Amino acid sequence: GACAPARQRRDRGDAWGKMRDPSSWAYDSPCALPPASATTRHFTGHESLANACLINANARLYDPQIGRFLSADPTVDALYNPQDLNRYSYVLDNPLSLTDPTGYGGLFKNPLVGAVAGLAAAALFQYELLPFIEGTTFAALLAATTPAAIAASPAAASGAAALLAVNAGVAGGISGAITTGSLKGAVLGGLEAEAFYQVGSALQSATGSMSYGAQTATTMVAHGMVGGLFSIGQKGGFGSGFLAAGIGAAADTPELETGPVGDIVIQATAGGVGSILGGGKFANGAVTGAFGYLFNRAAHEMQIAEADEDEEREDLQDPFAQAHTAAWNNAYNQLKAVAPNDPNVVFAAPSGWVPSETDVEALQARVSIYTSSLERIHSEDTLTTGSARASYQYWLGHTNQEIINSLRPGEEEPLTVAPGGRVEQGNTRIFILQTRSFDVNTLPRTPNTPY
Repeated sequence: GACAPARQRRDRGDAWGKMRDPSSWAYDSPCALPPASATTRHFTGHESLANACLINANARLYDPQIGRFLSADPTVDALYNPQDLNRYSYVLDNPLSLTDPTGYGGLFKNPLVGAVAGLAAAALFQYELLPFIEGTTFAALLAATTPAAIAASPAAASGAAALLAVNAGVAGGISGAITTGSLKGAVLGGLEAEAFYQVGSALQSATGSMSYGAQTATTMVAHGMVGGLFSIGQKGGFGSGFLAAGIGAAADTPELETGPVGDIVIQATAGGVGSILGGGKFANGAVTGAFGYLFNRAAHEMQIAEADEDEEREDLQDPFAQAHTAAWNNAYNQLKAVAPNDPNVVFAAPSGWVPSETDVEALQARVSIYTSSLERIHSEDTLTTGSARASYQYWLGHTNQEIINSLRPGEEEPLTVAPGGRVEQGNTRIFILQTRSFDVNTLPRTPNTPY
């Protein structure tokens, strides 16, 4: 007759990892797993050394009979937490809430805290410590890889580009080590950071910029592929890694002007949400999303800024640019002297800006509103006869001071002047003051346009 299939027993342990029967909850004795057990791993996925009544927790051996490791944890994360001072204890004596996947829980036992610490270390090493050790700065390395710098010294540019790439991998590896507490995590972190950096370089070469406008879909897919592949390497799902990196890239919104820290928080959050949508863990997705920013967008965005500054410096060295800048500065100082409250003075041009000839002419015309002699657009006959006669008769009955007050800026009908001193409003009143031998050029003026 047919043989009945062998029954497999479901293994179950208590909170500390001691094996017990799932039906009676009686503890197993001896420690050996029954022959029908489907796997040698049971307690939080660790390997059971059943013959020795121990659990292989990777970095250390754990004894579930006493709830203690056989060797001390090499680190103490929280000096002021009494539970952490016992370096033989398992997860702060709180096995119902915590697990220890590595044997010493990384440098930080809370995954989210570890992720934050890892990202902070990545930024610190990438932008500060590694360039300092190399005798340079991150900004100097970027400046050496701009198009102008490449044309001037290809060898130096290649060396700087190599250092940037190496630093990305090293910083990512350090971050991975802190986050996971394992050599594998360090290796994968370094490779993932390097992959994001190289993807950014490739996109920049292909598109000529790192704008997330027309390249949004391309960037999302490129980031997503990196995140998905490394998620598989970390025993996660491709989908969760793809969504974490892809959504993190899509969350980049330069218009918000949140600054580097704000950008990291936004993309890490978006990456965490993407990971959850793909069935993964928030902390893992947050690291992936932030990696995409730190080692791709942020680095190459700074590189573009350096290139823009190179162009500005070249523009400033151009003879025509120098002449335009000098003329602009002269007109600006004149305007500031005669009309300090003019919007063109209050909202001054940014430092390093090179004005065009049109810009200079526009500012000079603005100055002429305040400095040119006033010129009426209507003749005496037009102002004193016909339909204008009623207005003339009205103002003729007012004193000079009353007329002057009515022409002040902010009044209902102020003296409005166009470039060259052309009077667009207040002609009748100006004419009356002139007939009374008053110097109308001393009157405050209102420009005919806001700017």
